[in-house]
Amino acid sequence: MFMKFKKSWMILAITFVAGCNSGGDKEHDYSLYERYGEPTYRLKSAYTIDLLNHKIGTHEYPIYVHTPADYDADGYPYPVIYATDGQWTSSEYDAILDELGTQVILVSIGEGPRNQRQRDYIQPGLDNYFKFLSKELIPQIENDYNIDPKQRLLVGYSFGGNMAGTIMMLDDPFDPVFNAYAAYDPAFRHTFNHQIHEFNDYFDQLVDDRYAASEVWDTEFLMTGALQSTLAENVKTHSERLNKRGFQDLKIETAYFDVDHDNIALPSFRYTVEYFYPTNPIPNPTDK
Repeated sequence: MFMKFKKSWMILAITFVAGCNSGGDKEHDYSLYERYGEPTYRLKSAYTIDLLNHKIGTHEYPIYVHTPADYDADGYPYPVIYATDGQWTSSEYDAILDELGTQVILVSIGEGPRNQRQRDYIQPGLDNYFKFLSKELIPQIENDYNIDPKQRLLVGYSFGGNMAGTIMMLDDPFDPVFNAYAAYDPAFRHTFNHQIHEFNDYFDQLVDDRYAASEVWDTEFLMTGALQSTLAENVKTHSERLNKRGFQDLKIETAYFDVDHDNIALPSFRYTVEYFYPTNPIPNPTDK
């Protein structure tokens, strides 16, 4: 698990600069797609299906890697955050880490061509996206950077929150790819095009399957909700679904922000960093 001295937190409600949209995915300016400059990697996946041409193996993901200013390739391994929707949040998340001085590596994953996230972050494409993360992206990143494989955090917003919450339940109970997960105003019900009963049946079955595999679930799951969004109810409903089962060692944290859906990502990421890494996760070099 994460190396930390965890603070005691209660459900949080703060005021953030809010927009006027109260739910659903915002129309972002894709003309700014490359505003972060050349990505660290451009990775094609042998698993995911391109939304535009419906072919496997042609989709290219821009990957942005951010390291601490004093990154030490030969020192103690670093925790890592894998965050989706890097096309929107990469530089903003980088700035939060720099401001807080957190010794964590951030891997921001761009969606690639417009709306690919609508195939990758919900079923049935989500299964293939999980293979891309676990079999292609993570091995590449962790071969090239000094990373602790036991401290991987998966972060997603909206559709990406659905992705993170679903992968948490699909992950191997005994040898998980990720050790913690964070979902920001997760669009869970979009998985079945707003068919609530189908979605509930699907998630209930995933929880049942996970419980049948093992009653022990040694992981942490953070969910945040935007109080001005209709999706905030998903946070309450899903936390109740998981808690009802009584998994051993499962830690669930929820936080709410007085913003709309479009403005939930940045306060949520700051909260995520302060929650999971309240103290410097890298020991002082003099302690080696």
